[in-house]
Amino acid sequence: MEKNILGNIISNLKKMNLKLAVAESATGGLISSTIVSYEGGVSNVYNGSIVTYNNESKMKLLSVKGETLARYGAVSKYTAVEMAIGVKKALNADVTIAITGNIGPSAIEEKPIGLIYFVILVNEIFYEFEMYIPNLGRNKNRILATQKVFEELDKCLENMIEGNNR
Repeated sequence: MEKNILGNIISNLKKMNLKLAVAESATGGLISSTIVSYEGGVSNVYNGSIVTYNNESKMKLLSVKGETLARYGAVSKYTAVEMAIGVKKALNADVTIAITGNIGPSAIEEKPIGLIYFVILVNEIFYEFEMYIPNLGRNKNRILATQKVFEELDKCLENMIEGNNR
């Protein structure tokens, strides 16, 4: 993870006076850990995270519906959307990230290793992403997913700033 991308994200959140929160499953807290490792006013823009690694915790802590999990599974864009909404409500954030997927080492829910869904929710606008990561092992897969999330969040915030300056 390049520090300049994270620094840019933190700077843009400050410029727009936005608060960020994260709901993680597949990355197991790596996104949050990376955010708080940045030195430079993170506490001014970061409200926190909720890491939910099983369906019960997704339902209890993030208000993901049992019917969503039963119909689409934990590894789905629908679950990611509900996670994003849940963490927004739970941690009172303007911008939320939610990520779920199959990081490996074996297929779950009959879905392939490396299938990741993440959502960036900015105010009331959803940006939905589906990605496949080559199976390079759990930790490398988590790192690649985290990097992709930050790249897309950076783009979303840059687009917001450009739109506000027109």
